[in-house]
Amino acid sequence: FSRHSAAVAVGLVVLFIVSRIRYQFWTKLAQPILAVQIGLIAMTLFSSFGHTAQGASRWIKTPWLAFQPSELAKISVTLYFARLLTQSAPLTPKQWLLHLAPVGILLAMILRQPDMGTTVLVSAVILGMLFISGLRPGYLYTLLGSAIGIFAFTMMHSEYRRRRVFAFLNPWEDPQ
Repeated sequence: FSRHSAAVAVGLVVLFIVSRIRYQFWTKLAQPILAVQIGLIAMTLFSSFGHTAQGASRWIKTPWLAFQPSELAKISVTLYFARLLTQSAPLTPKQWLLHLAPVGILLAMILRQPDMGTTVLVSAVILGMLFISGLRPGYLYTLLGSAIGIFAFTMMHSEYRRRRVFAFLNPWEDPQ
């Protein structure tokens, strides 16, 4: 109980501090934050800092702290896309691809951990932000089709994911 109370207290202090920072500050830091995010996810996959449990490398563990960097991806990707979508000059399709590349790399690394839930959630946030921003429907459908195709491919090539999806679709047949 005291550990949770301490975490809540720290969270409230951070919430108060962050709420006092003007959004322009976060706009300027969106790209560096995304770069750090990619580095943190890479650490879970390719370094000794990554902690593997039950076949998944999702955690960074130190003697004083353990956290899941993919959870921070929800915030970093949202900041990055908010900055991207509020630029005054419209982007060409080639520029869009260049801006989507780091996010695609990040999502691929999260999927490799494997963390399908976070990958789907971050992808849904991206598609929602693009929809609200008024992205042409053709581009949006292309991205949505690609996301569904990647999801189906990864699901069908992993017995664990396939069982989880089928258990979700038909919970009465779940052997657990």
